[in-house]
Amino acid sequence: MIVKKETLLVAFREDSLTRISRQTLSDMCNVLGFDQTQTVHLALARLREDVLGQTNKPIVGGDYSPLTSEQEAAIRRHKPKIGKGWKKLTSQSLF
Repeated sequence: MIVKKETLLVAFREDSLTRISRQTLSDMCNVLGFDQTQTVHLALARLREDVLGQTNKPIVGGDYSPLTSEQEAAIRRHKPKIGKGWKKLTSQSLF
């Protein structure tokens, strides 16, 4: 299946009510841990909800079918092992 990739050119300006600077986008990326494309998509999805009051697709799992048991087994085989002296990483331990 061939999917046509649509693109959008963004011209950055100084920050204002309706514009954003490249530096502000970079700062947002750093805070979120996203790349620029992910950050722009997140911002537009939130704006869609604010303006239109709707989401077009379910937020979780809408784009993907459930994993097969073989896929789950492959993920489990490749997950990092916690060795002696290692602590399990949790969101609480990050802050």
